[in-house]
Amino acid sequence: QVLKALADKDHHYSKFSTGNRITLPACVDEEDDVGEDEKKDDNDTKKDNNDDHPLKDMVCSIDGKCDDADMAEFVRIALLEFHRHHYRPDNMTVVVVGPQSLDELEKWVVPRFGMIADRSSNNNDDVNDDDYDDDITPEKKEKWQKMEQIAAQMIEEAATDAPLVSIDAAKSVVHQSAFTAELQGGKWPVVVTTKPLQNVRKVVLLFPIPPSYTEPDRSPSHLMSHLFGHEGKGSPFALYQNAGWIISLSSGPRISAPDQNLFQITISLTKEGEDHWKDVVKYIFAYAKMLC
Repeated sequence: QVLKALADKDHHYSKFSTGNRITLPACVDEEDDVGEDEKKDDNDTKKDNNDDHPLKDMVCSIDGKCDDADMAEFVRIALLEFHRHHYRPDNMTVVVVGPQSLDELEKWVVPRFGMIADRSSNNNDDVNDDDYDDDITPEKKEKWQKMEQIAAQMIEEAATDAPLVSIDAAKSVVHQSAFTAELQGGKWPVVVTTKPLQNVRKVVLLFPIPPSYTEPDRSPSHLMSHLFGHEGKGSPFALYQNAGWIISLSSGPRISAPDQNLFQITISLTKEGEDHWKDVVKYIFAYAKMLC
């Protein structure tokens, strides 16, 4: 759809991320063609839901009262604040590939994606008094502006509500690996095969190793990723490539947590390499034994 928008200035995606609170309609109740009893039941359900709304106390704390319009507006404000906080240029990357020249692609991309506003600052410069309807009272407008501040703080806190475990705290965590031979039939290695729907030839090797979370600057996992990912003479990659078995090889931590560490080596194979996958695995183990 984005590609269509680039090629057609009249496409409905052509104004990609150039909207504001005016273009996002406020929450309104739509009157459906249903019976009066159904409408009554629906209204009763909405009323009960509003009474139990987890944000109701937050909204009511501003002036001691809140109604359905306040709750609907707060949901709308929170959605807009989420968009402002997260949907901004420094969180995005645009990649456009096509047979057109670089100059032509640039003409398509820059006028549209260049219009995305930078909302990285904490102040709502894109919100002003003109954004409210004329029939909104000054008291209600003041309350809703305070709701904007509450929503901004809520979104900011939600973005950082799961901080990483500190290095000092991780030192007291006991290593209890979730991957043990006893849990997987009593014998290693365990081979799991899958039949992909697409034409994919891949070998993935997973090694549970002791955690190195407390040593981020000298982690053995990072050293191992360089050693197994090396592509020079004498490396597994060079051996596989000379045999015509491999397309790519990557390695690194799959899980790196205070109590778990799972090292992964992923090898994409050619059709001939698939026929020799056991040899591919054997040489990885031989290389690991040499490093030890």
